[in-house]
Amino acid sequence: MDNYPTQSPVAGWHTDPTGRAAQRYWDGSTWTDHVADHRGVQHREGAGPEPVATSSHPPSHSSSMTHMQSTVVVQAPKSRGVAFLLAFLFGPLGMLYSTVAGAIVMFFVSIVLGVLTLGLSFLVTWPICIIWAVVACAPSGTSVNVQSTHVTAH
Repeated sequence: MDNYPTQSPVAGWHTDPTGRAAQRYWDGSTWTDHVADHRGVQHREGAGPEPVATSSHPPSHSSSMTHMQSTVVVQAPKSRGVAFLLAFLFGPLGMLYSTVAGAIVMFFVSIVLGVLTLGLSFLVTWPICIIWAVVACAPSGTSVNVQSTHVTAH
């Protein structure tokens, strides 16, 4: 493989200077054919998407290894005050901040009832939108999303 100059002489994963992959392994003296895509799935260049072990070193083909990789995504809770203000000012459209499904439901309910009651349903649907928006922002402890990926090397 060609030698490309690098600014980091330390062996490890670096941005691929060829641009053919997201990352390429630098062994300390030359770029190897071990590449990783933007998700961190590693493989040998030209070998296709067959994943190999994820580590700070290129995979060893002499042993079979299995790694468990967990990604924890923690989302910041949405503000109840912002949800209240948006629902108060914009009704069902303001609910889009806190709950998209609830906003769609209340949008159609407001239209149907508004037509049937000549707009008087506004007095009922608007407060329901506000309450639903605030409740949808309540902390429930389910904002942590854990994804597990099994990667096996041969």
